[in-house]
Amino acid sequence: MKVVLFIFCCLPSVVFAQKQILIHGKVDGVKDQSWVYLVDANTQNPTPADTFARCMVKKGEFDLKGSLREPILVSLDFAETKKRTVLFLDNSKINITGNINELQKLTVTGSATQADFHTFQQTFNPLFEEYGTLAQKAKNGGNKDSLQIEGARNFTAIQQKIEMFVQQHASSPVSSFLLIITAQLSDDIDVLDKRFSKLDMPVQTNYYGKFIRTMIDDAKIGAVGSD
Repeated sequence: MKVVLFIFCCLPSVVFAQKQILIHGKVDGVKDQSWVYLVDANTQNPTPADTFARCMVKKGEFDLKGSLREPILVSLDFAETKKRTVLFLDNSKINITGNINELQKLTVTGSATQADFHTFQQTFNPLFEEYGTLAQKAKNGGNKDSLQIEGARNFTAIQQKIEMFVQQHASSPVSSFLLIITAQLSDDIDVLDKRFSKLDMPVQTNYYGKFIRTMIDDAKIGAVGSD
């Protein structure tokens, strides 16, 4: 018994250690002695419990160390300038470089989910911006016929890109996030359910996947109740 206990106690601590996120950053324009925070971006009013890591800038660099419960959308906050940017990170060793005045152009390496999120942004941000522009034009009384044509083209383009992204990134947590933010564009719950079923199981059961599952189940219950 003593031998077993000895072996157990001598096992490498890494076996029991929780995976951590380690971020080394060098962002030009950030003042020394200012604070940098990594915060849950999924809450409107973050509390101290929603802060995954924090540190002070030293010699123009910062090192954040913490633990994420799963790959998730986070906010990198620079307290001194009150500037922030949203990233999709996982528990990895990550490097961030750039300029405080161009946070949307930060170079982030080491995170697979952030790489997928970057692809998501490059693919969908232009389409979302066009969608918003068309909606504003319609609100302002623009040409109805032309706006319907442009709106239909934009809708089709978004739907096609969703299908492609889900197919190519079935194992990425970003895919379940994508399905959430695009669900409001269509009330076809069967299409959403079909896309959701293509995702790998860990993605279906992550933070965003659980929301989609509830959304689908509630819609189906409502549809049965209305028959």
